[in-house]
Formats: sequence, structure tokens, C-alpha cells
Amino acid sequence: MNNQLESGRQRIEQLMDEKLKERNLIIVEQENKINALRHDESELKSKCKCYEKSEAELKQQKEEAAKEASKLKEEIDDLKKQVEAKEKLVSYLNLQMGELRNRMGAYALPVQPSSTQIYGSNSLQKASSHRPILGLETQGSEINRRVSSSSNVKLDPKYLEPNVPCVAAVETKTHT
Repeated sequence: MNNQLESGRQRIEQLMDEKLKERNLIIVEQENKINALRHDESELKSKCKCYEKSEAELKQQKEEAAKEASKLKEEIDDLKKQVEAKEKLVSYLNLQMGELRNRMGAYALPVQPSSTQIYGSNSLQKASSHRPILGLETQGSEINRRVSSSSNVKLDPKYLEPNVPCVAAVETKTHT
């Protein structure tokens, strides 16, 4: 009977060892799964941090782009104001030229458009392709002589060329 008890006890110990081994295998498998999940979790956290960082960078870039856009808009507005001011100045100067032509009367040459007005500012073609006004040199010296003798306004001959607006230079004379 002792033999039977001994063999039963050995059988029970053997079954317990097998169950313990199975349980240990299950525990090891579960621990491996837990470790894999922890690894996945850490990867997801790092990806999440990268996305958050990227999102913050994109937000910062968007803010910088908005600031730059507002600066550019201000610059454009300033340039528009400068253009308007220059247009007003050109208008004023055109009025002054008209008044000067009116004062000079019949002696003033008609203002002809400059080469940039005819061909545009990027044109390589020059105004010299137009025919010169015949007798201009004689006419210019005649205008100079008549105007000089009657007042202190003298026409500058270099401006009495085709396609150049008529410009008068005022000489101030001091009497002693």
C-alpha cells in the first residue's frame, strides 16, 4: 500500500509539475504580449509627440506666413499710396507745363510723347526713328531770340528736339 501511495504521490507531483509548466508558459506568453503592447504604446506615444510637434510647427509656420502676408499687404498699400502721390505730382507737373506753354504763347513747340510713352518703358526702340521736324533749329533759335529779348525766360536748345517736351529755363538777372 505504501507503494501505491508513493506512486500516487509521484503521479500527483508529476501532474502538478506539468500544470505548473503550462501555467509558466502561459505566464511567459502573457508577459511577452504585455511587453509587445508596451512597446507598441511607446511607439504610439512617440508618434503622437511627433504629430503634436509637427502640428505645433505647422501652426507656427501658419502664424509666420500670416504675419508676412500682413507685412506684404502693408507694403503694397504703401506702394499704392506712393503711386497715387506720384500720379498727383505728374498731374500737377502737367498742369504747370500747360500753364508755361500758355504763357509762352505761340512760340512754344507742341509737346510730343516721349519714347517711353510711345513704345513702353521696356522698349529698345528709340524715339529717333521718328522723322525730325523740318526747320526746328531755325525755329528754336528764333524762339530763343524773341523770348530772350522780351523777358528773362530763355528756351534751352537741347530741349528743342523731336519727342522732347518744351522746357524753359528762367535766368535771373541782377541789375547793378
